[in-house]
Amino acid sequence: MRISQVRTTVVTVPFTRPEVWARGARPCVTNVILELETDEGLTGLGECGGGEAASAAIQRLSSYLLGFDPFDIERLRQRMGRESPNVFAVIEMALLDLQGKALGEPLYKLLGGAVHQKVPFMYYLLRDEPEVMAKEATAAVEAGFETVYVKLGVDLEEDLEAIRTIRDAVGPRCKLRCDPNEAWTVGTAARWFRRLEKFDLELAEDPIPHQDFAGLRKLRASTSIPIAAQEGCHTLSDILTVIKEDAADIILIDQHRNGGLSGMKRAAALAEAAGLPVYKHSGGELGISTSAAIHALSTIPNNLLASQTYYQFMGGDVVKEKIDRFERGCLSPSDRPGLGVTLDPGKLAHFHKIYERGEVVDGSYRREDLRQEVPEGRLYYPRF
Repeated sequence: MRISQVRTTVVTVPFTRPEVWARGARPCVTNVILELETDEGLTGLGECGGGEAASAAIQRLSSYLLGFDPFDIERLRQRMGRESPNVFAVIEMALLDLQGKALGEPLYKLLGGAVHQKVPFMYYLLRDEPEVMAKEATAAVEAGFETVYVKLGVDLEEDLEAIRTIRDAVGPRCKLRCDPNEAWTVGTAARWFRRLEKFDLELAEDPIPHQDFAGLRKLRASTSIPIAAQEGCHTLSDILTVIKEDAADIILIDQHRNGGLSGMKRAAALAEAAGLPVYKHSGGELGISTSAAIHALSTIPNNLLASQTYYQFMGGDVVKEKIDRFERGCLSPSDRPGLGVTLDPGKLAHFHKIYERGEVVDGSYRREDLRQEVPEGRLYYPRF
């Protein structure tokens, strides 16, 4: 079996509401959908972020991929895995999908077999008025989600009021975590952690700039809130440094940043060797990449916390299957061959047209209402 055609499609999928965070707001995701066709009639699917740049990078590899054996993944990694982890990840995903389809086995079987029959995910609670957030969090808990995630770092007093109102609404058993997106200085984080401790947070993700290892050590020594590291955990060397610097209690893994599903498993194994649990980061994934993540996460022993997902406010998908069938906040890997998902040509064309128009047309909010991202080239400083 050999690759006979390489096809990429860039799609923009709007959110039903904007994602507001410490550095601005996002109205959508723009991802690349990869199709690798073979001379035996099978098609492998992959997905990654990066938009047009990632699509162009994949197309530049087309001459190399044509005639490629889908089972020779390590050869591909040696060629471009370190230089382009995101591009390698999407190609590897499609190759693994082809392997599973060729063998008639679900992907998790190829990755070592599931040790978790159900993979937990958090409920991503978008920023709003505290009472609105509390009402939505209560509904999420009633629907079975055990973990609720909220962005902080927007406004200190608003942050505190949001956490207080949510905790009062969901009660003590719900796991409540926060993510300031590196928005605080060490002093601010220490001061606010003292005020947040009484709300029994499960963890705080990236409270200060990830390069400040001395600051992270100080925070860990001064608070009972566990620290999760994400931005500083892209490569194995990054993760090894975080571990050696004693800078985190939890490591976030990511198939796109870590260089594929196999790279994500390697990252998790490194954390496991240090006795640390992991959960998965998401920058906004559709059904193809989400399905791939579920397969891989089910095979990782130290995947012990709820992973990130954007499905609660994603305004559509490009696959035929319903991925977001959460059972008590958990998703299970498909038993169908490969990734277990099928591309929907109509949905693919629809979201590609949204991308081509260069605007979000979801209709539930106006672009002029959104806070903008920090402009390219402008330095971003933590808040005190």
